[in-house]
Amino acid sequence: MINKRRNWTAVILSFLFLLPMALAQITPNIWKKFIGEPVPVGTPDLIDYSYAGYKQGEKAIPDDFAWSVFDVMDYGAIPNDGRSDTQAIRNTIDAAKKGGIVFFPPGQYDVLTSTDSNFERITIPGSNIILRGSGAEGAIKGGTTIKMHNDISNDRGWEVTLFRTQWLGRGRSPTFIKGSFPKGTKYFDVENASGLNNPKFIEIFADGLFGDDWDQHSSVSEDDMPGVFSIKEDGVRIEEYHEVDRIEGNRIYVKTPILTHLNSSFKINSRKLNTGIGFEDLHIDGNMKEPYRHNVQNSRGGIQLWYTAHSWIVRCRFSNTTTAIMFANNYCNSAISNVVDGNAAHYPAVFVRVTYGFVGLLEDYTNNGMFHGASVASFSEGSVFWRIGGTSMRGPDGHGEQPRYTLFDNYRSVDHDRSSGTFRRLPHHLDGYVRWNNTVNSSRTYDLWTWDEAGQRVVVTQANLIGYKTLGGSLPRDAYVEGFGTRVSPDSLYEAQLRQRLRVLPAWIDAAKDEYKMFFERTHPALAKTEPTNTPSVDPEAGGPKIEGPWLWVLVPGERLNKTTDPLAKASGGSVTEQHIATNGVAPGDKIGDAVWTPLVISATGGNNITDMTRSLGWNGNNRVIYGFITLNSPQAQNTRMFVGSDDSVKVWLNSELVREEIVGRGASDYKGSFPVILK
Repeated sequence: MINKRRNWTAVILSFLFLLPMALAQITPNIWKKFIGEPVPVGTPDLIDYSYAGYKQGEKAIPDDFAWSVFDVMDYGAIPNDGRSDTQAIRNTIDAAKKGGIVFFPPGQYDVLTSTDSNFERITIPGSNIILRGSGAEGAIKGGTTIKMHNDISNDRGWEVTLFRTQWLGRGRSPTFIKGSFPKGTKYFDVENASGLNNPKFIEIFADGLFGDDWDQHSSVSEDDMPGVFSIKEDGVRIEEYHEVDRIEGNRIYVKTPILTHLNSSFKINSRKLNTGIGFEDLHIDGNMKEPYRHNVQNSRGGIQLWYTAHSWIVRCRFSNTTTAIMFANNYCNSAISNVVDGNAAHYPAVFVRVTYGFVGLLEDYTNNGMFHGASVASFSEGSVFWRIGGTSMRGPDGHGEQPRYTLFDNYRSVDHDRSSGTFRRLPHHLDGYVRWNNTVNSSRTYDLWTWDEAGQRVVVTQANLIGYKTLGGSLPRDAYVEGFGTRVSPDSLYEAQLRQRLRVLPAWIDAAKDEYKMFFERTHPALAKTEPTNTPSVDPEAGGPKIEGPWLWVLVPGERLNKTTDPLAKASGGSVTEQHIATNGVAPGDKIGDAVWTPLVISATGGNNITDMTRSLGWNGNNRVIYGFITLNSPQAQNTRMFVGSDDSVKVWLNSELVREEIVGRGASDYKGSFPVILK
């Protein structure tokens, strides 16, 4: 599809063919290896990321509870009166501490104001407590807004966030692994399981790993690791959380595969985690009006889930918050259908010491983009960021202290990455960094072992870039790459692995996509008309996912199309025609007069996407003619439909034939029409 501002004239040239719903995509070897097909030597392994999220990815987050409802207005909260509701909210949560729903009727609740004696965060004291608002669209539109008024300075460090769960400790009687157990198994033997006191959750822990242990957990050897990194001195450190399935003698069975090759270097300890804590349908306003200063203003955070499992944050909106969502020291939590907007600050979402965490359908619409993208740090492993995007979302961040095995699945961003952190805390990612069908609005080459534009070290010891689309740049170095510049199949690795494991895709996946679309239309109705959600259209009347490219583009002299002139022939002195290109193709760098065919990716959305695409080249496309060329592959001959959109006139050539010609004056708004074609 081509959308343009008024007075653009567009020509799409020489598809070999176009599929009706999606392109014929390559199936990468790394996926074939995962499903057991033969592949070339050296193809990396994938872990099974499908265990990430609530109930190991198998079930939907519950929405119907036979629990008591505790209305904050019954405990003294009065919305919209400009007075502090902090203590009333604390009192309501305390009343629900044995299990219940803390309900916020519509309106604005003011918290952490100058009249409060206690400026600290509001703590959730136990399991099975849900904070439920009346809608993330906020108080102005009949929903619930909770607005913070505390000091923005960093004198309280990371402690001042609005909501945080209870801080819990580990058991006091650890035991050691007995024997050797490879990564991917779901059981292991210990020296004394009875000392763990029949735990529901456990922690697997080791530090100071060198030699053979180092080699098991890092694809970069001790000798090749830069000496300035703390790992060089301190060794590899591992922390994993798991849910116990059963214990038989001294053998512990867990519900998710271990992500570490275990041996006698590892300790096992019991770990208390609260469960069933939920945040739903809330608009949290951090009230941060100042320009953000990195690591100076960190005290207007949204929600922190600490020491929890099977808990969630859904359908929440975070405005003007320093960090919207933080998962820390937890297992199989989910954050789904959330959005960040307002004044940009620190993180949209971050994992810290998390095992199998899941953040999906999160978008950044802040004014300048949060300082980091979605982030993973500090010994986290097996976690997933799924269908992440928004107009301001920065690239993924691996933030030091050896996170491992992170999947960034269908992640759309304005740059490749936004990592930072001191040398002492590097590497940014220890192993198993996977980016699957990511789209990046940058023409810079992504080099994982050099300095980035912000002067920070981007360090990933082993990366898999699969289906990686950018606006340009060379093939990334120091990474395993398949499908560079195009999408691959399966479209979502997380969804494909869920289907592979469970034999059917759980219903909550499609339900979550539909829910996010409705959520976004409620919270951001103006943006919903122009910006994409992360749910691709599957309506055959509306067309399938847009073909973003990379295409080859050339801007030629001339103000608009007509039925009698071939602008290519005119610009080349007759040596090249539209039909010639449609029949024989074109290569990057080929010339039409003084113009050069240039590879660029076009956005799938927006009313001015050609101008946005060509701005980096200095092209002035107003009242001009632009040609686009792409070669696609159809696995078989077929009758199908082609979908086309443009501002003003358009021609479409397919396999040397002119199949569409519309010489009109009109504006752009997605597809303008469709017509039957025959693919060869």
